[in-house]
Amino acid sequence: MPNIFEAAEKRRSIRKFTGEPVSPEHIEALLEAARRAPSAVNLQPSRFLVVTDPDDLAVVRAAAYGVGACASAPCIIVCMADLTADAHLGERVGELTESGALEPLDMSSMRSGSGKPFALKIGRDVALMNCAIATAHIDLQAAALGLGACWVHHAEFSEIREHFAIPETLEIVTLLPVGHPVEQPGPRPRIDSVRWESASS
Repeated sequence: MPNIFEAAEKRRSIRKFTGEPVSPEHIEALLEAARRAPSAVNLQPSRFLVVTDPDDLAVVRAAAYGVGACASAPCIIVCMADLTADAHLGERVGELTESGALEPLDMSSMRSGSGKPFALKIGRDVALMNCAIATAHIDLQAAALGLGACWVHHAEFSEIREHFAIPETLEIVTLLPVGHPVEQPGPRPRIDSVRWESASS
């Protein structure tokens, strides 16, 4: 199996898939990759709905306008963030502290360089970011397994929410169609560098 760098190198946005189903073993491997993804304060807010039933796939495909990667994917993963995950903050911090991953700190005395008091950054924005991280893990795992995937944001998420009765506490972040690629495209254009340097440096 490729290592993480090899998987990142071979990963492409795949928009056309064969009719071959994604095996249950591969689906579990994809979800396990997401389960092991890092998250802020280990809140683990990511939730994933795996859609493989033909009738359900038809609804998701229609919500995505019937075009692109969703149109032929035999498996579409609805990637969501649990907006109630913060309620378990105390429990998660306790687990981290007990495991030795987090040192007990007196946060009341902590100040930034400008003197601002410490404020834990949690909430919706962080939950969405954490879901994106976990989804990226699925994407890389798909590449490592010889599968293809493509992030799809252009869809009427409300139609998907209504069909599956997804509660409002779960916010849909993106769709991830997954399947066996019809072909493996070559490398896509990339900018030369992502480095940013201050004009004063």
